[in-house]
Amino acid sequence: MSKRLKRLKKLLQGTILDIYGEKYSRDLFSEFARLHCPCVIVNSMNAWPALELWQPPWIRFMELIPFFSKIRVAVSMSSFSGVDQKYIDMTFFEFLNKSSDESFNCYMAQCPLLSDEGLFEELTLSSLVKDIKKPNVISNQSVNVHLWMNVKPVISETHYDSYQNLLCIINGSKFVELVPPSAMLKSYSVISDVHNHTLNRPRAAYEINLKKGDILYIPEGWWHRVESSENTVALSYTWKGIDQQALAIDLRGELDVYITRNAIKRMAVKRIDQVLQKKANDAKLDAKILENISAGDSELINELFEEYGIIQILYNAPPTSVRRLLTKMKKSKELIKFLKSLNAEEGYLIMKKLDECDTEPITEFTNDLYDGSKVFLRMKEILTRHKIFMVKKAVNFVINRVT
Repeated sequence: MSKRLKRLKKLLQGTILDIYGEKYSRDLFSEFARLHCPCVIVNSMNAWPALELWQPPWIRFMELIPFFSKIRVAVSMSSFSGVDQKYIDMTFFEFLNKSSDESFNCYMAQCPLLSDEGLFEELTLSSLVKDIKKPNVISNQSVNVHLWMNVKPVISETHYDSYQNLLCIINGSKFVELVPPSAMLKSYSVISDVHNHTLNRPRAAYEINLKKGDILYIPEGWWHRVESSENTVALSYTWKGIDQQALAIDLRGELDVYITRNAIKRMAVKRIDQVLQKKANDAKLDAKILENISAGDSELINELFEEYGIIQILYNAPPTSVRRLLTKMKKSKELIKFLKSLNAEEGYLIMKKLDECDTEPITEFTNDLYDGSKVFLRMKEILTRHKIFMVKKAVNFVINRVT
């Protein structure tokens, strides 16, 4: 084989496919990790002995796993979830036998091979490490390694992890539904028995079919639901993401309220902006009217409020025109009456427009806004309605301080 062909083969080892199927060099994995963007790495596990050895009738496992040593195995009648999940300790031989039992399903879920947790299964399964290799894309990371194995098809319900994850398929296949963290704001309430699991299956943003030899990068915080075919074996290489708990401990919780408040404000603003944009887009306004609104005709804006609705007009009006209009209302003593008539979305939009007046202070309107629409306090109605909070008490605590 020529040197050129050898270099070409080496280059093709470990191609990255993004969530749209586009190909990239394996060297770009650090960029995917930095941007928290999922990707699939193909053709990078060819040198793993496990790809040939870890398959039915599981002779290699019987050789390496001590016969009487126990493994903690998840059992279920149907799908598997972190909510009220049951576990049974059994030997690997018992796992194979019980997997043929039709009354329930067995899943070796996240059994440790190498970890810093000191769990007893690590002693049982650590001999399997000789058949695997650490993926090159995380060669500098300190990782934990866990085994996932099922004989009958299994489903892991939607959840997210607080760490980075490379899911490596050794045998069988997995169908993975991925949902970015931000997409769950509308459909998921985090008030749950286990905060990072939900039985309310969201619509998948991306669907990925993983086959033997594929590696999926699942970023920290991305929701995922996994369907595993029969006789599937996989490994997850995990490493730390943002260590929020360590930050909280180091600072004795001093930043907890600050971080939570700002996170909720960001989520609230994003969600309300989506609502406003949809309402504005739904309006069928004449092109000439839109042109005059955009030009900043505050007299016209005032006249159009009653006929077309406030949101549709304000959304397209420049901030300076909104400020001129409110100033005129204040002089004629109509401002407080106007503000009291607003709902939360309308009040938010006015505040946003005023805030965009970079060169002009909005201080003179602050007291009027609080006395009139109580806009920030009433934002709570929208936020609660769209179920984006973890705990109701935390919502009240934070909202009261936001205002």
